[in-house]
Amino acid sequence: MKGRKVLDAEAIDIICLRMSYQAEEQFSGHSKLAVIGVEGEGTHLAKKLADLLSARKAFDVQLHTISLPKHKTIRPEVKLSPGPEGLKGVPVLLVDDVLNSGRTLTYCLSPLLEFEIPSLKIAVLVERTYRKFPVSSSITGLALSTTIEQNVEARLSGSASETGVFLN
Repeated sequence: MKGRKVLDAEAIDIICLRMSYQAEEQFSGHSKLAVIGVEGEGTHLAKKLADLLSARKAFDVQLHTISLPKHKTIRPEVKLSPGPEGLKGVPVLLVDDVLNSGRTLTYCLSPLLEFEIPSLKIAVLVERTYRKFPVSSSITGLALSTTIEQNVEARLSGSASETGVFLN
């Protein structure tokens, strides 16, 4: 991986544990939770959080993936898998690796609002401050100040030595 490693696998595990406790607090009073990861590294983070929540028996957790062409700028088609069956009445935790401009998460929110969900929160591993869209996270692993030219890349799949958050 190019760039400076900001978080290693161990730090990410610690942050994920803290994020799972925050999710448990924010969704207290619910017995079910739909954890929806944005395709790519967001799905790996969502699985980590879902596994932690399931292991503590905090919720009956449903794991979903939401996908969209991230580089299409006009109304990208957003797909949820498995489908929306079972989302009615279930709170949603939308998960992505890095919140940068907010565009991806804005497009992901739109189809989720078509379902009768009691609550929707956003969790991200790394949050940057260069928003072009009015989206913020409810659960943030790390807020990172960078220059606009710098790029933040999360790598959550692969071996422990390859896992990390990198600043380019």
